[in-house]
Amino acid sequence: MIPVPRLFATLCSAFLLALAAQAGEDALRIVSLEPTVLFPNREPLAQVARLTVANASGAAIQADAIVTVAGGAAEKVADLTFAPNQSTVDVLVPDIAAAATVKVELRRAGAVVATHEQPWQPQRKWKVFLVKSSHEDIGYENYIFKKQ
Repeated sequence: MIPVPRLFATLCSAFLLALAAQAGEDALRIVSLEPTVLFPNREPLAQVARLTVANASGAAIQADAIVTVAGGAAEKVADLTFAPNQSTVDVLVPDIAAAATVKVELRRAGAVVATHEQPWQPQRKWKVFLVKSSHEDIGYENYIFKKQ
């Protein structure tokens, strides 16, 4: 028969070891995924989004982010480094034509350590045209719209 104090100490140490082993997996938590109006000039078209991740461990953690749209299109961002506490990184979300669900997975060594799903709305695409003034004076050093 094991004495009670020794049994208690053994159970506590086993519990602490289990927590330490699990801390590496549960250390990352996705806080939010926020859309931006930015679309890099590339094919296929993808939208830049800001991914905020909470890192509960005391050290920086490297992970891969996989962003998947409900239709099956996916973007992978490899070797992201998440500093302790909270960090924000840019990820690409595949462009969509209609509202869909976006899923983000953080993976370390192939294992999924954090997931996040949220509805995603298609972003309006803008074309900006620049029209120069019709008259330029090379030596003129005042604002073009300023009254004299």
